[in-house]
Amino acid sequence: MNKKEAIKIIVNCVEKYKNNLVGNNILFVYYDKKAKQYRFFETLFTSSNFMHFTGVVCKEGINANDFFRKCCTRKLAESDFDFRTDGTTVMKLMVLPEIINIHKVSKMTGRFNSSGLSLYTERLAGNVKGCMGFVRENEFFVPNTVLNQDIRQSIYGPQYRIVAVFRKNNNDKVYSELVYIAKNIDIKEIQSGEEITAKVDFESILS
Repeated sequence: MNKKEAIKIIVNCVEKYKNNLVGNNILFVYYDKKAKQYRFFETLFTSSNFMHFTGVVCKEGINANDFFRKCCTRKLAESDFDFRTDGTTVMKLMVLPEIINIHKVSKMTGRFNSSGLSLYTERLAGNVKGCMGFVRENEFFVPNTVLNQDIRQSIYGPQYRIVAVFRKNNNDKVYSELVYIAKNIDIKEIQSGEEITAKVDFESILS
């Protein structure tokens, strides 16, 4: 992969990221078989997160928000960044077109097991093609990396099936948009959890 090819992938992905995730909270609901109950974790996506997904090293004077603006305006130049020498930039860019739709393609979640990689992240969401890592910052989990590997190989401890995903603008109080629900899952069962019910406007979704 050369820089020209990388820019094409980055520009295509930033459009999806801007339209679907920036400024939004995503609520991932998963089923804990041992506890026999639905649990969730809540995320927040901002413009400054995008650069971390690409794995590029920006030149001096270009921060994460500058990078995002250049991508959105299609002004990102080959001279603005470099690939990492360990090959992770190419690996991330190869899986990014899939994982940038994290709110629709996530099938599983769990705790990150390090996998011998020199990076820090806490919770993963994704599928057998790749996954996104999140770290806790105050009220929400925020994305900080993308991994080009089967999520099952990256989870430490229990692996949980994601059964539903909700989305809202960060300024809204409750979730009123269902963007994904797994097969054979009755949304009314998810509604039985008190904590989830307090966060999701099920009446609006089910109407």
